[in-house]
Amino acid sequence: MIQYEQVGSLYVEWFGTSVTTMTMEVGSLEFVRVQSSSDAVLFFLSPFLWFLPQIKKGIRAALFLGTGIFAMIVFSRLYLVQFFSIGLIAVVFYGRQMPKKVKMAAAGVFVVSAFFWIRPMTELIRIRFFSDSVSESDSIRMEQLSRFVEAIPDHLWLGNGMGSYLPDYLRSTEAPFSYELEYLSFLYQLGIIGFIFIIVGTLYLYIKHIYEYFQYNQKIIQILTLAAGLWYLIRPLFNPAFLGKQNGFIVIGILIINAYCYKKETSVS
Repeated sequence: MIQYEQVGSLYVEWFGTSVTTMTMEVGSLEFVRVQSSSDAVLFFLSPFLWFLPQIKKGIRAALFLGTGIFAMIVFSRLYLVQFFSIGLIAVVFYGRQMPKKVKMAAAGVFVVSAFFWIRPMTELIRIRFFSDSVSESDSIRMEQLSRFVEAIPDHLWLGNGMGSYLPDYLRSTEAPFSYELEYLSFLYQLGIIGFIFIIVGTLYLYIKHIYEYFQYNQKIIQILTLAAGLWYLIRPLFNPAFLGKQNGFIVIGILIINAYCYKKETSVS
């Protein structure tokens, strides 16, 4: 029997990053959920590899399947929805290229196989999105919302200073300024003026440099970049993410992929 501590140690040894683990009951089975701060890099960048023609189709399919399995291991609501939304893009993109007979055969396999996976999948969705544990975590965010809405107007324009935090409400002793509602925490620290200059200004610089290559790339790369950018902006609404170093890797990765695709396009033409 593998102990939970061994799972975490194995993960750290393979990927060289810190992890948190938790267990959950799904019917008669007990699952171990493994999370790491570097998970975001995989979820944001791997979808681009599903569409690069330089990669063999079999490897692309394996990467797609592997990302889906990883989404179930991490079991984050945000990453699950992100995977399925970008997975839908992949289904539409490759579905349009398939002959009609292949589409019908794939639809048949999907319907028949649903008898085996639809029930456990429905149970997993219920547990992750509608169980009591979810209500508990959401209540934490609602409490933060009420506290920030009450505190922010006191220093609305200039904020309370970078690194400031709600003195009677800490979520982390190591990073007391870190909250799940990260945009509101920035607004509390920086005020409206600082938020515009620092947060919006940083995002503007990211977009400016990526757009230099984005505008010349194929439509599918543009769609994936826009989807990744949208999820990049959504994450800080629910979890602290913007200041993490993994966010820098995401931006750099998207920039490199767009530059790579641009170079490939110009070399062919």
